[in-house]
Amino acid sequence: MGSGAWELLVVNATWVLVSVREPDLVRAPEIMGHTMRPRLQLGLLGDGVTVDDGSRQLRPGTVDLFLTTTPAETAAFIADGTPFTLTAKEVARTGMPRFDRLRTIVDAGAIPDLVLVAPDTRDWLTLPLDPEHGRIDRLARPAAGTSDYATRWRSLLASPGLAAAADRAGLRIGFLPHPDVASVLDARWVPDGVELLPAVGEPLPAQLARAAVLVTDYRPIAFDVASIDRPVVYCQFDAVERGIGDLRGRAATYDYTRDGFGPVVADADGLATAVADALAHGPGVASPYAERSAAAFPDRGTPAWPRVVEAIRERGSRWDLPPA
Repeated sequence: MGSGAWELLVVNATWVLVSVREPDLVRAPEIMGHTMRPRLQLGLLGDGVTVDDGSRQLRPGTVDLFLTTTPAETAAFIADGTPFTLTAKEVARTGMPRFDRLRTIVDAGAIPDLVLVAPDTRDWLTLPLDPEHGRIDRLARPAAGTSDYATRWRSLLASPGLAAAADRAGLRIGFLPHPDVASVLDARWVPDGVELLPAVGEPLPAQLARAAVLVTDYRPIAFDVASIDRPVVYCQFDAVERGIGDLRGRAATYDYTRDGFGPVVADADGLATAVADALAHGPGVASPYAERSAAAFPDRGTPAWPRVVEAIRERGSRWDLPPA
């Protein structure tokens, strides 16, 4: 960022399409000064379905396009009384193109061979961002590997009950750490017999296609897995500390017990039972989670990427993109 090539790309661009909120590229006008064109249109593609309230991260007037996936997520942004400043003019429910890739992999015959354990990160386990010095990725705090979070998840991974549930179904246990804390939850940390999946560098859809059941706490990839009719189990042992549906002090409307794609448990025994029940159900997902999945992804029979392209065309200036 800030190089001559970067400035050349930005000054000739009309759209900035990114996957995270408030990226440093939004600061291009102040970084480039008088060389910057008056306005870049900003499209937020999303790095997952939003369940927490991140409205404080969205400055009014900075977003021209915000993509959503589920009807409930869309309503949370544009319904009357929400804390967001977005409207139907900026928000488009298109779905996520990475779901297209996941569906393609599954339809091609990918074999689900894992009980995939993939917890979310925690703000207090990572160092603050430092964009002024060029660091825009979150890094794990040195003590994150010995935190209560790490200790509890390692204990869950090593649970005899979870191992037995996986073994009865002919599966292995796989661990997919969040990229923010992958540097400390490495091969030395993972219990024996658990397969460590790379947090970066390998396409996420290929990893998720291996999940016969997903175990997570709050990580949005639960939506990815639910979109291909695979069961989900939420293990939320630190719900009070983390804050259910809360991000940086503001609550969201998503309720995991009411809206989630699987049962919510809080300990190793509950996790083993929930995973065993999900696997015993056989292919597909049990009620009421199957109905929730169907309601969340009404367009999953068609690809998302054409809808994304059309949303950009509809909101772009006439010279941004050639007509379809």
